Amino acid sequence: MFLRNEWYVAALSHELRERPLQRTILGEALAIFRTAAGRVAILDDRCPHRGAALSSGEIQGETLACGYHGFTFDTAGQCVHIPGMSGIPPQACVRSFPVIERWGWVFVWMGAPQEADESRLPALHWMTEPGWVGRNEYLAVKANYSLVRDNLLDLTHARFVHKRTLGTSAVTEFPLRTEMSERKVRVVREMPGIEPSPFFKRIAGFPGRVDHRQRIDFLVPCTVLINTRVSSVAGSGDDRVAEFYVLNALTPERAGSTHYFW
Repeated sequence: MFLRNEWYVAALSHELRERPLQRTILGEALAIFRTAAGRVAILDDRCPHRGAALSSGEIQGETLACGYHGFTFDTAGQCVHIPGMSGIPPQACVRSFPVIERWGWVFVWMGAPQEADESRLPALHWMTEPGWVGRNEYLAVKANYSLVRDNLLDLTHARFVHKRTLGTSAVTEFPLRTEMSERKVRVVREMPGIEPSPFFKRIAGFPGRVDHRQRIDFLVPCTVLINTRVSSVAGSGDDRVAEFYVLNALTPERAGSTHYFW
């Protein structure tokens, strides 16, 4: 049902505080936590002793202690302490997942750990790049991730849904150009010489018509990068430009629900 040997956003960095975070991804319950040293770890959310949720436990330094009987696990998922016992059975371990924390987001590799490939991480560097200012948020969506993806890839809905902000009637009057490669689908809509939308009138104060470009990339498995650039009409003598990116990570919770990080 899902591509497993890929990176998925599991959490926003600021979500990880003093308690573990429980999150189901691709149908699997995970316990996500940050150690005292600042390292992020993700474990299967099930203690091998009695099946209790590790996310209900307690972070203790560089370890996570189960809240049922105190079995304590390191970031690799190995049990390192059992109250009342001097020895630890070798089977007292839990699956751990490869993790990368970058740009204020925490990514998890849901497939075979030995296949984890950092080069497959989507480039979302604008969140921390000098010259750009951004914020991130999380939405729980009761729909399959593919419906959210399709909404973001085709912005013709802006004319009807976002009338007071981004909407412009021109969005349905200009065709989309589509480009495809092995791991990316790109759609581009060029709208030269149109009336600017209310949003761009407000933030840039365009005095007249503008050249408006939408460029949207879908990156396997679940990332959609929207870039919108609006500038005064070429040759008008006005050099105003407004540009923004919307970074969207759609992480399937289950078949009918999605973690939407943006």
